[in-house]
Amino acid sequence: MLELPKYIRDEIKEISALAFGLLDCKGVVRMDFLYNNDTEELFLSEINSIPGSLSNFMFKHKTFADLIDEVAVIYE
Repeated sequence: MLELPKYIRDEIKEISALAFGLLDCKGVVRMDFLYNNDTEELFLSEINSIPGSLSNFMFKHKTFADLIDEVAVIYE
């Protein structure tokens, strides 16, 4: 798995929190981002509800506890 630099992860977290609030999102959502290596621009591509069409694929073979542990790592 590709490890993103901390400054990009921090920018993703900041944009995600801002978009979540501005769009009055509720519950759990998945936000997709695109990154242009040449210009170093980050784009919020789309926001998807969970569960969505990929929820079974994304969370297959994971317990609720495993999911919470993964989300907690993202927000450390």
